[in-house]
Amino acid sequence: MIMTFYTAIGKYEFRKDKDGNKLPVILAEEKDYALDIWEMILWSSLIWNIHTHDEITKIFYQKEREVHVLGELSCETYIDRLENKGLVVSGHGLTAVDALHDLLSKLYVIPITANFFTRGAAFLHLTLIKQIPYKVTKHIFDKPRFDAFESKIMKLVGQNRLSVGELIKCIECGIVDVSTNDKLMDSLYDDEITTYKNIGTLFRTCDSCNPVLEAVATLYLNKHILFER
Repeated sequence: MIMTFYTAIGKYEFRKDKDGNKLPVILAEEKDYALDIWEMILWSSLIWNIHTHDEITKIFYQKEREVHVLGELSCETYIDRLENKGLVVSGHGLTAVDALHDLLSKLYVIPITANFFTRGAAFLHLTLIKQIPYKVTKHIFDKPRFDAFESKIMKLVGQNRLSVGELIKCIECGIVDVSTNDKLMDSLYDDEITTYKNIGTLFRTCDSCNPVLEAVATLYLNKHILFER
């Protein structure tokens, strides 16, 4: 039986229309996408999450009922729509690890950074406006704690735009400097076989593959990174 995992691409923003009204859009690969309520339910259920088909279907119909917007179309229809738009991606495999590799290896990892002023504004909003206790909001200023693999990945993606397949090769081969495109090409594509399309497959069976997949998935679920196609 084939296992399938799904996740979402892009980030949520508000844009003003010609009348000054704020409209929610999804920004992905420098394009804006306006989604209907059902597409938004599905996308928001998958961003910073990785779900199987059964899981996301159950979540989708539950949220439909919660917001009282029961539609006539199936969850599969909205999955297909968002996959065609490039806002949802899927990975398939005979095992969970194979499906996770198929999902992640073709995606690029984008670190999420917030400067002091952004964190300060969030702290004031939550403490003063939302009246959330200080003992909760003070953690906004805590530095994230990463394990050894996660730290290596965050250092690498802080230098350059890397796919998960490229990250696997970096960790496996001890590559630490990809700060320029020339260094990236010299380190990762130094033969006539490796391409950006097959690098994930070539390093599928290496010792570092599964630990990198686990670390990337953990960083994503903890909202430290986003994915791009």
